[in-house]
Amino acid sequence: MALAVAYALSSTGQASPGTGAPGTPAEPLDVAAMARHAGVSPRTFARRFRAETGTTPLRWLLSRRVLEARRLLEQTDLSIDRVAWRAGFGTAASLREHFRRATATTPTAYRRSFRPTAAAAA
Repeated sequence: MALAVAYALSSTGQASPGTGAPGTPAEPLDVAAMARHAGVSPRTFARRFRAETGTTPLRWLLSRRVLEARRLLEQTDLSIDRVAWRAGFGTAASLREHFRRATATTPTAYRRSFRPTAAAAA
């Protein structure tokens, strides 16, 4: 079981585009996938995961995806759709919903705070 928790903790729930690896929209990383990897039922995995980490697998995974989205918004010029896909949300609508819930702002407003405006740069 510790191996499965380590597997989950080492993964952000995404993979490179086109790999088909767990976490891509084609194969989402979810509790069932992590439980299969651990060789236990989803309920047992969720219970043990929470005991070891203090949070549920879903909350943990969403927090990691929001962290990845924040990194991409700060450091890249990718479109919001690409950020959503690369962070493991699948759609921009899903990214916006979870991002706003976690940060109390939108992805676009968050990105703007890291980009100096032309007037401020002059």
